[in-house]
Amino acid sequence: MTPNLKFVDTSLLRVAYEEWNPTASRTVVLLHGWPDSIRSWSEVAPGLAQAGWRVLVSALRGFLPTRFLREDTPRTGQLAALGCDLLEFIDALGLKQPALVGHDWGARAAAIACGLRPGVASHLVMLSVAYGTNDPSQHLNLQQARNYWYHWYMATPRGEQTVREDRRNLARTMWDTWAPPGWYRPEEFEATAEAFENADWADITLHSYRHRWGHAPGDPFYASDERRLSLR
Repeated sequence: MTPNLKFVDTSLLRVAYEEWNPTASRTVVLLHGWPDSIRSWSEVAPGLAQAGWRVLVSALRGFLPTRFLREDTPRTGQLAALGCDLLEFIDALGLKQPALVGHDWGARAAAIACGLRPGVASHLVMLSVAYGTNDPSQHLNLQQARNYWYHWYMATPRGEQTVREDRRNLARTMWDTWAPPGWYRPEEFEATAEAFENADWADITLHSYRHRWGHAPGDPFYASDERRLSLR
């Protein structure tokens, strides 16, 4: 079973997505993390399709082949934006209570979408992270702060330079940090990293990690959504 790469426009993005088993009666949306791409679900999507699901695997903002529609749109990576992107994707395709499955950034997007619109999904599955908006004042033990080294690194000029000029090596370092030796094939990483060759990838990455710890202001466009999330 081979997926079809398609595109749909939301208010801000031309979202790229793969679709499997388009005539199925129930739908699941799979959302990747950072630094990753829609390829992260390549061995999961066929099984879900064979089990009777219509499977949609979308590329997040900043990751090819998804692109912004306009040059003047702020390249914000704040988590509320990811959730709103997902809601607009659901609406653009006319989906009715799809199951939402997210990994890392994708898990945040799915949880935030459910927080902003209760009942939008039939099921919510989150991998690698629990629900949260990364309140800058939250307590972190020293081990977790150590695990988040790359968050703090991106708040520095040197970190910014690395994200902009050496993104593949940074991403490969993260893959090697999070996985045992031999977990992935070098050619798989190179194919995935093509999604990072987007003029917006660095801006989205830097803003996402800086904003969640209070090192960068948010886009006012999402201010009301963030207030709603903080009250739940």
